[in-house]
Amino acid sequence: MVVSHGGLRDCFRAIVSAEDVARGKPYPDPFIKALELLNLPATDRIEPSECLVIEDSIHGIRAAHQAAMRCLAVTNSYPKEKLCEAQLVVDSLLGLSLKDVESLFDA
Repeated sequence: MVVSHGGLRDCFRAIVSAEDVARGKPYPDPFIKALELLNLPATDRIEPSECLVIEDSIHGIRAAHQAAMRCLAVTNSYPKEKLCEAQLVVDSLLGLSLKDVESLFDA
């Protein structure tokens, strides 16, 4: 509702909510469903390892990892030390650079 009323719906190719999956976080189902929708049509498929999940919860980080996706955590709901399972933890997305994000995909 917020996305639609805010005029942001056209900014997203896929939106998945808890109502769209049988199991929510800590299960990976929401992230897997989002990737399935992004891969429609099936040209130039995106792999889970190419995805970055931005999360603010412990269960969300674990779900991202179960989906084989990288995770960036933001300390909105938990302190940094509680979110340490993410590849990167930041206090805010403000000031985050593209280089910071790209570094998450350097293997």
